[in-house]
Amino acid sequence: MKKAIKISEVTERHRIEKVLRQSENLYQSLFDNMLNGFAYCRMHFDQDDNPADFTYIAVNSAFERLTGLKDVVGRKVSDVIPGIREADPGLIRLYGRVSKGSPPEKFEMFVESLKMWFSISVYCPRKGYFVAIFDVITERKMAEENLRQTHDYLENLLNYANAPIIVWNPELIITRFNHAFKHLTAYGSDEVIGKKLDILFPGQSRPDSIMQIAKTSVGERWESVEIPILRKDGGVRIALWNSATLYSADGKTVIATIAQGQDITDRKKAEESQAQIISILEATPDFVAMTDAHDGHYIYINKAGRNIAGIGTGEDVTKYKISDFHPEWSNKLYATEILPTASKEGVWSGECAFLSRGGKEIPTHMVQLSHKDPNGEVGMFSTISRDISDRKIIVEQLQKSLSDLKRSNTELEQFAYVASHDLQEPLRMVASFTQLLAKKYGDKLDPEALEFIRFAVDGATRMQVLINDLLEYSRVGTWGKPFEPVDCHTVLENARNNLQASLDNCHGHITYGFLPVVRADQSQLLRLFQNLIDNSLKFHGDQPPQIHISAEM
Repeated sequence: MKKAIKISEVTERHRIEKVLRQSENLYQSLFDNMLNGFAYCRMHFDQDDNPADFTYIAVNSAFERLTGLKDVVGRKVSDVIPGIREADPGLIRLYGRVSKGSPPEKFEMFVESLKMWFSISVYCPRKGYFVAIFDVITERKMAEENLRQTHDYLENLLNYANAPIIVWNPELIITRFNHAFKHLTAYGSDEVIGKKLDILFPGQSRPDSIMQIAKTSVGERWESVEIPILRKDGGVRIALWNSATLYSADGKTVIATIAQGQDITDRKKAEESQAQIISILEATPDFVAMTDAHDGHYIYINKAGRNIAGIGTGEDVTKYKISDFHPEWSNKLYATEILPTASKEGVWSGECAFLSRGGKEIPTHMVQLSHKDPNGEVGMFSTISRDISDRKIIVEQLQKSLSDLKRSNTELEQFAYVASHDLQEPLRMVASFTQLLAKKYGDKLDPEALEFIRFAVDGATRMQVLINDLLEYSRVGTWGKPFEPVDCHTVLENARNNLQASLDNCHGHITYGFLPVVRADQSQLLRLFQNLIDNSLKFHGDQPPQIHISAEM
């Protein structure tokens, strides 16, 4: 019985030993074939109980493969990796701390002495010892660094690009935008990030803008799409946008849209201004054109210019040159004076001529301007010409009228001279004989007759003054004598005496108040008074005319 029990115990012991060997072999196989490096080490402390070194007790095959270190078991790390205590003191301290029983730690560290990155898990199996399970992550770290650098590069590219850039998700929520977009909208990041895109669009154009943006949610790309942007201050800027759609890993699911814009507000204003200028040029009746300064071909001719030159509405003006629409003498003027002057001084103006398609020469008054390119060279000429055919005809007619008037004036001056000269003698005879009559028969005439003789003598004398003035006019060819002080009272009395017969016939009466002394031609002033009084006497009602003359100073 005892023998049977003993045999049974031996059998059980063999079985247990076999199981243990199998387990040991299994764990050894696991240990040797681990992908991670394994190191079981004993920590060494200095006299101050600070970690100073450690000895490798056991390592697996992955240790050698990952670190490149061989035959390390039983050796101190300071011997295996010279300089590690100086280069990586933090690693030694960390292992020392854990080996004293501190909780396990997991960390990533760059080991300077090996020039490698490690991901390490360390724990304490018993006091004074530690186990480090690690993986070399240098490639991953390098990839992460490259990724970080790429990210930083893209981040800087995005943030500091001159063009405004904005990103939104499929729900049309703004996720980010760059500095140029801030400048475009005057919004800060905290005012926009996380908000709906519609806050960036003016009310009137908002529906159209949202419709355009909705298309990007299904993968449609923008190419030069014009969308107005509402600024924080209420202003509106016009931007031209291009977009790209970002997909998830399946290549189908839209995760974001990025759009890059170009502020074209100033360009739009310039285009509108240019369109207004063109509309004005098209409406003007003058010939307006622009030509290339290098080859002389027309770049633009307005409607009036095409009509003058005989160019059809749809005809290409660029095939024509300046010389095609000018007569030979005008082309010579262009070559020798017009273009050289305009190029040097910026402008030339004067008379020129066009040659219509029918060969008719059209006189014009032309202004030629030169325009310089950014290099300071004349790159373009502009021409403004006005058809002066009618003006030429009017000038010729005026010249003929002036010539006729000059001849008529000459004849009138000659007539006035002859008439005034020939009237002198009869008038002198009338005055002389009237005075002789008064002298010889004065004692036989009653007072009324003597007064009549005096009237006749005074009239003849005044008439002689007028004739002398007319003779003077005919001699000097002027409209009057040089001005001199004239007493208006005296002139008015002379005018009344000259018109006494007319006053008596209509029973008119003249009164006058204050009249000054003025600088004038006495004969002309006399004729002025006579004409005014004579008109009053001619054109009056049933009552006798009452004429009053005065002056205010």
